[in-house]
This record gives sequence, structure tokens and C-alpha cells, in this order.
Amino acid sequence: MAEEQPIRPGQPVVTGLSPTEGNPGTIVTIRGENLGNEQSDLLMLIICGIDCLHTARWKSASKIVARIGRANRGLGEVKIATKSGGRGVSNVKFRVLIRQIGPTEESPVWVDETTTVPGRGEVAEVIDSSGEYDALGLKPQRRLDSAAVAREFPDSSSDLRMVNFNPQMYLLENHGETSLDDLRRAMVNMERAKLEDVKKNENMHKAF
Repeated sequence: MAEEQPIRPGQPVVTGLSPTEGNPGTIVTIRGENLGNEQSDLLMLIICGIDCLHTARWKSASKIVARIGRANRGLGEVKIATKSGGRGVSNVKFRVLIRQIGPTEESPVWVDETTTVPGRGEVAEVIDSSGEYDALGLKPQRRLDSAAVAREFPDSSSDLRMVNFNPQMYLLENHGETSLDDLRRAMVNMERAKLEDVKKNENMHKAF
């Protein structure tokens, strides 16, 4: 087995992830040493083969927060590079989970039932593939660049299944050319549907 290369002075070293597994869209805290001097010092952050630099938020030389992109299921590496320290070293890995959550099963994420396929073990990767109309009851318009939108909402997700789902981010990504009146109606509909979902869950718990 080849000998490990010695760590250079100032070289980024990833020592831990929290959490170490989760669905695409999960917010991950990366801890280590020499993780850059500031936000602009970050050159590369790849998790499970997906570029996460556009969602990365530098907190300190020992902490970075980033959102996992649409990675494939399985275990993947963490790769980092900075201007000040060059390419980093990481011995930790993140496991991507993609699984079906039943309607009565406890879950930390909001599952959009229109994207699930009964009897299968995965959740559909895209929302607008289920029909002509999306979850808002609107026809999807020209999509905005997801990376640009993510920079405006660094701690949010446009994925309806994620606990950090942000309706505004979803609307920007999928309805960049939808009229303002339609967007206002859709926003009200989404908030009303979410409240109804909460009430249904409360009634279900009371029944038990």
C-alpha cells in the first residue's frame, strides 16, 4: 500500500462531517483545519461528485456549511481546495440516501406525494415530470439558472421533499416568466396547502 503523503503547512484538511449521510439537499457542516481565510479563498468543494461550491458558506478556517446537490445514491468523497492552501486532504465520506417515505411514516422531511411511485424504492428526481402542471397547478415556465438562485438562498432548497424547502426559491427556479398575479396566487395556494397538511398531521396524531 502506498504511503500517505505528508500534509503541507496550510493545506486544507477535512476531519469531520455533520451529518455523515442524508438525502440530496441536505445541509452539511464540514469541519477541519485550514479551510480557507474567507469566502473568496474557496476554489473547489465537491461532495459525492457534485460541485457544491455555489452553495458553500465559509464560516471560519475550521468550518464550512454547504448543501448537497443532486448526487447519486451511495458513498462519496469530499474534495476541497483553497487559494491559500491548495488542494486539500479528506479521509471522511458522505453517504447519499434516496428512499421512499410512506404517508403515515414519521419523517424529518416534507414528502410531496405527487412525486412518489407506489411500490418503488425511490422518489422521483424531478417534480415537473409527472404531468403538464406542476405542484402549484401552473404550467412551468422558463427555468432560471439553479446555481444563481442557490446563491441567493444559500441555506434553502427548492426540493419539495426537503425540510429546508423555500417556496420563493422554488418559484424563481420554475416560474421565472410566470406573471406576478399568478405567482401571488400560487404562493397563497402553497401556504394554504402547507397549513392544511399540518392540520391533517395534527388530527392524525390525535386519532392515535
